[in-house]
Amino acid sequence: MDFEQVLSLRRSVRQFQNKEIPETLINKMVRAGECSPVGKADFSHYAIAVITDSDILSSLAAEDEKITGRGNPVFDAPLVFLIMSRDGALDDSIKLNAGIIAENIHLEATNLGLASVCVYSFIRNLKNRKEDSSWLPRMDLPKGYHPEFAVAVGYPATEIKERPCRARIPVFR
Repeated sequence: MDFEQVLSLRRSVRQFQNKEIPETLINKMVRAGECSPVGKADFSHYAIAVITDSDILSSLAAEDEKITGRGNPVFDAPLVFLIMSRDGALDDSIKLNAGIIAENIHLEATNLGLASVCVYSFIRNLKNRKEDSSWLPRMDLPKGYHPEFAVAVGYPATEIKERPCRARIPVFR
């Protein structure tokens, strides 16, 4: 797929098929995240966790639904990329770098015929809590890593059609 087509298909999708994503495709999205530019080349302070375990995803959803009273924060996606910072990352660029990593993953997901959505609400809820999460320790992540952003990915429940790029953002020259 050429880049213009990727851009015309890229959008946030919140309904996914109940279908597993092959490891080969997951690896391509991981690679896209790994190839992201990071401010001041601070790569050592960022990591990507891949969540495909349905029990962990169910626990994440149940925990967040209990806190917020809203629906599943990852929209029943079979795959979630958790973008993390590590102790020592520069505070003023963590969200920016996490967003850049996320967008690379989104673009590759689109390129592969998958759908995705940025997810932050459950991470914000994690950061605002005093008690520990029930699902995060089960991931057995190295100490010192903190979730900053997430991307939920899956096969779209409905067909995604190309849309022409419309100028919606003011540009000043």
